[in-house]
Amino acid sequence: MSRHFIILLSGIFLAAPAWSQSDSDDGILPGFGGETVDGEFEEGLDDEVSDFTELDLADLLEVECTVVSREAESLETAPAAVYIITGEEIRRAGHSSIQEALRMVPGVFVSNWNTQEWDATIRGFGPGIADANQAYLNQVLIMIDGVVVYTPLFAGMWWGLQDFDMEHIERIEVIRGPSGILWGANAFHGLVNVITKDSAETQGLRLSTRVSRDDSFVTARSSGRLSDNATFTAFARRSRFDTLNFAGDTSGIPNTDINDWGVNSGGFQVDGTGDEGRTWRAWARGYEAKYRQSFFNGVDGYERFEDPKNGGQLAFAFNDPNSGVSVSAAYVKDRQRLFNVDYDVNIDHMQFEVRRIVPMSDTSSVMFGVGYDRVDSDTDFYAGLVTAKRIQNNVRAFVAETWELPESNLTFNFGLQAIDHEFSGFDLQPSVRASWSPPGYGNFWASASRAVRTPSLEEELYGSGTLDSESVVAFEAGWRGQVADGVSLDLALYHNDYEDVRIRSFDPVTFLDTYENSASGNSEGIELGIDVKAADWWTLRSAYSYHMGEHTSGGLDLGVETVDSQYPVHMLNLRSYIDLGKNWEIDTAAYLVERFESHPSGDDGPEYWRGDARLGWTPNENIRVSLGVQGFNDPSRSEFGSTEVRRQVFLSLDLTR
Repeated sequence: MSRHFIILLSGIFLAAPAWSQSDSDDGILPGFGGETVDGEFEEGLDDEVSDFTELDLADLLEVECTVVSREAESLETAPAAVYIITGEEIRRAGHSSIQEALRMVPGVFVSNWNTQEWDATIRGFGPGIADANQAYLNQVLIMIDGVVVYTPLFAGMWWGLQDFDMEHIERIEVIRGPSGILWGANAFHGLVNVITKDSAETQGLRLSTRVSRDDSFVTARSSGRLSDNATFTAFARRSRFDTLNFAGDTSGIPNTDINDWGVNSGGFQVDGTGDEGRTWRAWARGYEAKYRQSFFNGVDGYERFEDPKNGGQLAFAFNDPNSGVSVSAAYVKDRQRLFNVDYDVNIDHMQFEVRRIVPMSDTSSVMFGVGYDRVDSDTDFYAGLVTAKRIQNNVRAFVAETWELPESNLTFNFGLQAIDHEFSGFDLQPSVRASWSPPGYGNFWASASRAVRTPSLEEELYGSGTLDSESVVAFEAGWRGQVADGVSLDLALYHNDYEDVRIRSFDPVTFLDTYENSASGNSEGIELGIDVKAADWWTLRSAYSYHMGEHTSGGLDLGVETVDSQYPVHMLNLRSYIDLGKNWEIDTAAYLVERFESHPSGDDGPEYWRGDARLGWTPNENIRVSLGVQGFNDPSRSEFGSTEVRRQVFLSLDLTR
């Protein structure tokens, strides 16, 4: 495996200087979406393709991001390790889910280890210790248009239920590193905010479909105007997913029906504008799903269950730029049964926040606000042996100041968030960030921050109400900018110190698990992104990360000792986007995962590389066709555990009117 790593990494760095001198001197680099030149939407698919080929490299660095300061700012000057994936790049990469698209981000590890379960984490912490769902990675806060969509049950993600229309995503903003100063707890290792398109930009009818061996979907979307100041979009979606192969299975017994599943969903979005730049958005999504689960009982073979799941989100947001006031509210419902009878989950999560930005002078501003979360849960564990009916009232308040030092190109950000959590009590999350942007030399930035992860419902039950929040103190530094015409670089370095990390122990008296805060650790790493404009018609993007970590349990542990062994030391991807004239696209990508630390059992994480390719054809502005393959280098690969992801050949069709 190491030879693949050396070849791919060497190729990126050796080729970059040669590619920096393209056929033109303007350094044009596709921006993968964004607004049109006039700032207005024009109907038809061809506009997105034009945007992709016409955005200058300097414009790419000026792409707007909002996750760092809660205000719109350019990517180049953001004082954090930020990465943006636009909807256009998602389309051209051929990814059909949010978690798969995150593979493109430096420092983000994604593994598909069950037909309905993925791990997606940032800067360490591999598969962990939750009972309700082994896809436990709960150190990253996931949001859709600012609405937190992780489950309070184990503070992780039911990734299989986040079955979104990828064509409706404007961009995905990712912060690597603690991000809880303005966003709340559980942005421990980072934050992912999925931002959908304004309905004013998607007017008309759209029908999208994709068919492959193991996944297929069809989405119908209609958008129009409610008034001069309000537009809407409504959609219906049906998705079906087949099972994964069992690694090493030589029984010859078909397992097609063991872990297949499906999701039906629908919803709407309304966007409005008012006087003096006021904007508001209301949206809702509902879904119902059925998962087939299977377990080998040792006697009769595989025992199968069909678990129903349903829920959704309802949200509203308002922003008044004149007063600086923003208000958001959301309701998230999760109702499901796991393993037929072992778990019965019923959770209602209500979220509310109000914040205000006040200019203090020409060079400084202050943002402050309060947030409130109420979680009502009625959950049975172990077929009713452990019952949890809990009400959580969690409150937070935050303040952050941005101060620019006159005539120095220096900017400082100071922030503090106070949290009063129902389970773990009072916590503070402070942060200090600085950036320096001398003209022509890019942006240098550094930060020091503390973040916490509050206990989940499951941990509270098994911890008998004695758990504290996990904490991390993180130090980061980086640089972002152009190194030559047509070449940009994004470098980040980090060191994390962990305290009060949760471990799971087995209680021989009750035969149940128990939790305690007795582990600690540290990690450090490097993340690098390089974008190159090889020619007017050819763009290359790449991401590399190096990570090392060490954790000690401080007691009898069944999980934390595996943390370091399930996160790769090296990850690398290289993506190529080629425009062949006006109507044809050829896009390829290689993803490499290599080297894991030693697992206590001797079973280290799987190393692999994956090759993707896609051919796109746009005969006119209303028709788009894609033929692609994911994993062309190998018929199957193991990303974690006892299942293998099969090679996928897919055909997709998009029609608009």
